[in-house]
Amino acid sequence: PSLPVVDDDPTGTQTVHGVAVRADWADLSGELRSDKSCFYLLANTRALDEAAAVARNREIGRELRRGGPRLVVSRSDSTLRGHFPAEVDA
Repeated sequence: PSLPVVDDDPTGTQTVHGVAVRADWADLSGELRSDKSCFYLLANTRALDEAAAVARNREIGRELRRGGPRLVVSRSDSTLRGHFPAEVDA
């Protein structure tokens, strides 16, 4: 199965190539079953306040759990400009 990478800002996806990037998470079944190593979910939560960022991450988490338990990578800013650890905890 493919490893989901939840990215808090659109600049993160500029560092990869050959990787699927989704800006929605309505139906991730294809990506979750893919034989690719990973796929990016552009959550864009850094642009939100903390409560909205947590809510969005919970929504993404619910969609990811539909595919069963799995590891998820949270990709955020190295200077922690996002909502850490609230987003990861969500």
